[in-house]
Amino acid sequence: MINYIDSRSNKKVKYAKSLTIKKYREEFHEFLSEGFKNLELAIQSGLLKSVFATSKIKGIPEGVEFNLVKEDVLEYLAESKSPEGVVFICAIPEHNYAKTMQKLVYLDELNDPGNVGTILRTALAFGFDGVVVSPNTVDLYNPKVVAASKGAIYMIPTFRGELEDYKDDRAVIVSALHAKSIELKKVKKTDRIILVIGSESHGVRESVLAQADVVTKIEIDNIESLNASVAAAILMYELK
Repeated sequence: MINYIDSRSNKKVKYAKSLTIKKYREEFHEFLSEGFKNLELAIQSGLLKSVFATSKIKGIPEGVEFNLVKEDVLEYLAESKSPEGVVFICAIPEHNYAKTMQKLVYLDELNDPGNVGTILRTALAFGFDGVVVSPNTVDLYNPKVVAASKGAIYMIPTFRGELEDYKDDRAVIVSALHAKSIELKKVKKTDRIILVIGSESHGVRESVLAQADVVTKIEIDNIESLNASVAAAILMYELK
């Protein structure tokens, strides 16, 4: 069944828009996404709940609500400045953590949603088994994180908690500019690691740094530091 919506004040539109706010995502366990490629991944993941589009779309699973909307309604719901023509609601998944997971990334109080989304994408690309975020890291289902992940949010397991809850018998490798830091090329590769990336402004917390088995740094010239997602990509590539 297709619903026709021509107003931003429609209750379904208002509900979808509310999911751009963290407290409503947490209350309803749903989030908002957009774009045709992401829609394909959402369908594959089984998380798709409802769709808002400016034209009919083939392949929408039976039981998923489809709303045909006017352009201005879609623009109201979309995060991007030039939306593709589809916005949709997904259920927030509950991933099952397993100690058998080999390589994890831990994000320690990262606040930039673009960096977090990019790191999710990179972790998936380099074969990491999951991403763990600290309690004060930006919400993983923030629309900017979802957009920057380029679909990785549907595919890579994610968890939230403190480092000590996830390190198990993995080698804890912390990226930090510290007196104990060794060059990345000198870090011995091992199958089981948890790679820690610190916040853009404050780096890794002392309580997290204290749990490190190895503290490493990326050798760079002419500039003090790298963007968190760029640094994470280099580290993951070298340690994969």
